[in-house]
Amino acid sequence: MARGIVTQWDGSRGTIEIQGSGQSVQLFESSLVDRIRVGDRVIFNVSEGAAGPSATNVRLA
Repeated sequence: MARGIVTQWDGSRGTIEIQGSGQSVQLFESSLVDRIRVGDRVIFNVSEGAAGPSATNVRLA
């Protein structure tokens, strides 16, 4: 599992910056296990989607 920080969130989609890499992944509401806010530290899996990498199984760290 990867670790990161939620950098954008509008209630249905956003981005997570992956810890230590400087890369970001997309985040969608359907991938959440816990409620999140901008600035939250999270753990998640990364999967490759049609529009690039996205976070799945996102939980608070």
